[in-house]
Amino acid sequence: MNLFRSMLPLAVLVVPVVAKAQPSEPFPAPFVIEHHLVDASLEGTPVTGETVRDTYGGSFLVSERPDGNRTIVDFARRELTEVRPTEGTYWSLSFGRFAELRKRLVDAEKTETTPEVRTQAAREKRPVRIEEVPDGAEGKVRGALSATGSAGRRLRASVEGGSALDVWLDVSAPRLTAAGVAALADFERNVLGAADGEVGPADLLEAVRLKEGGALAVRTRRGVGRAEALRDDGPYLETVVTKAMPVAALPASLVSVPEGLRRVPSPLEVVVSWAEDEAALRQRGRK
Repeated sequence: MNLFRSMLPLAVLVVPVVAKAQPSEPFPAPFVIEHHLVDASLEGTPVTGETVRDTYGGSFLVSERPDGNRTIVDFARRELTEVRPTEGTYWSLSFGRFAELRKRLVDAEKTETTPEVRTQAAREKRPVRIEEVPDGAEGKVRGALSATGSAGRRLRASVEGGSALDVWLDVSAPRLTAAGVAALADFERNVLGAADGEVGPADLLEAVRLKEGGALAVRTRRGVGRAEALRDDGPYLETVVTKAMPVAALPASLVSVPEGLRRVPSPLEVVVSWAEDEAALRQRGRK
């Protein structure tokens, strides 16, 4: 779905925070990160997406896109709000509601011929392996949060027979706090994470964060395809950080919904409703 595709960069970023955290605020020192997605999942030249600007501060993350629309993640309330001034609308969903709707969508799209690929073993969390990968490519981050601008190290997090994620780290930059790690992991699992206990990108990224003490990722890459194998010459999705810098404060206007906007259902709610109606029609047709 386009909704999840646009939010994908959120699941593959490790972000820096000055280590003065308060338990109630995952991001006590406001900062901005700019990044873009590189889609090399199809044949031909990789496609570079638009630049997205993420502002972190207190208990919020606000992701702004060039079209003027923005996504507000409220970690304290565990809620996501999409504000679309260009359309005069907005919608909100809790993290729990997102997880529920994702499960309902999977259930609605099942058919009698759908293979059961998730065995009991697959539902159990498999151990994550993290290893260093030799790499001569540059992956610099530009901005005051990086002490040296060095590309740092390239690590690969993977599970046997499953997903893999490459992470280029700037180990010299300030670190993500423990509260920030927990907040992002909660969001990534409930809104973007794998279902049924499978180890997905959110788990792999969290493992790297924990191992490296919240080091800044200036670039991440995950394989796409049936087995999500990760090869330098294979299909992949990549997120590249191009800028990181501190800011004085997170503007209050970014985390508020302007007056006059009309609340509408989220795209996920619409898709789930349609899928469940289609499933009901299929069921009646088999009787």
